[in-house]
Amino acid sequence: AEGKDFEYLWPEMKRLKVDLVDEHYYRPPQWFLDNAARYDSYDRKGPKVFAGEYASHHGNRKNNFESALTEAAFMTGLERNADIVHMATYAPLLAHVDAWQWRPDLIWFDNLRVVRTPNYYVQKLYGHHAGTNVLPLTWNKEPLTGQQGL
Repeated sequence: AEGKDFEYLWPEMKRLKVDLVDEHYYRPPQWFLDNAARYDSYDRKGPKVFAGEYASHHGNRKNNFESALTEAAFMTGLERNADIVHMATYAPLLAHVDAWQWRPDLIWFDNLRVVRTPNYYVQKLYGHHAGTNVLPLTWNKEPLTGQQGL
């Protein structure tokens, strides 16, 4: 979602007229806040985006309220730019408490129980309550998208 390869490949994808580019984001919570407006300036005539995998996390920490809130901020930008972002999927989805690869899994389970993380409820909220209108919010004629400390 950033770096040398990203900067090289996006123009190539546009040149090749691909329909959809798969972007993945496993980043710290601050990245999700900083990128809430990521797609606001994307070329509307270029390839569309599949946010194929994303999760807000700090290294080995499990999902928590902070990661859920920052993903919600990011998802607001995905929804606002639905003309660019055609699909988005949270990943990783499931983890058995005794056999897992990542910590930011959405749902944890064992042989008897299932535990949904705060991030699960953010996904559920957005899945059940899609927005119908976009209202611009500005302060001194600057957009407030992704800002902190207000």
